[in-house]
Amino acid sequence: MAGPFGDTFVEATTDTALESHTPTGPNAGTAWAAQLGAILVSQVNDWAQSNSDVATNRYGMDNAMGGDEFDVQGNFSTDGTPTPGNLQGVGPVGRKATAAGNASYDFQYDWSVGVNGSWTLNSSDTLDEAWPGGTVTMKLQMRANDHRGFAGAVEKVQLTDNLGAGNQYGGIRLADFQGGGTGRLRCDDFLETLAAAAARAPRSFALLGVG
Repeated sequence: MAGPFGDTFVEATTDTALESHTPTGPNAGTAWAAQLGAILVSQVNDWAQSNSDVATNRYGMDNAMGGDEFDVQGNFSTDGTPTPGNLQGVGPVGRKATAAGNASYDFQYDWSVGVNGSWTLNSSDTLDEAWPGGTVTMKLQMRANDHRGFAGAVEKVQLTDNLGAGNQYGGIRLADFQGGGTGRLRCDDFLETLAAAAARAPRSFALLGVG
């Protein structure tokens, strides 16, 4: 069993590109790989933040989970400027074939979807709901045929397919196509955890005779 793997995004001396940052904190992973765009680790704030306002800004942690049933989560926040209709989105991604590869599951809050903005899972299941503000713990939970997105421990979206079976990498997305600056989308306290064996399969018990 591999993991958990995480990152608290601490940099002691200078802002650092996420692919050059060494993960920190309990259960720290080994490295990050860039898929698209640019994410920067803020030395002042100790979080990962969008550094390109013309890209989807996708990265993966370079540690295989040891199985394809796992959870990916982080504490996501903004600088307060994203509003409904903006081409911006944040959230965890999972079941990537490689750390720099495409995600099979993408749970995000997308300000460009719906009237108020929406929680989305692969754009297939959406929930039109305003961003709650502040810092929101978003978790992508992936099981064989049951994939769910949670925000603040409340389920928002679900899919019952089984894409990317066997893929074992997770990551984050801080997508910003709005223009205007760095650091509007943020992630802290990233963590990916392999599903417990008890949650994946029922236990079998032997009946013992007495006498």
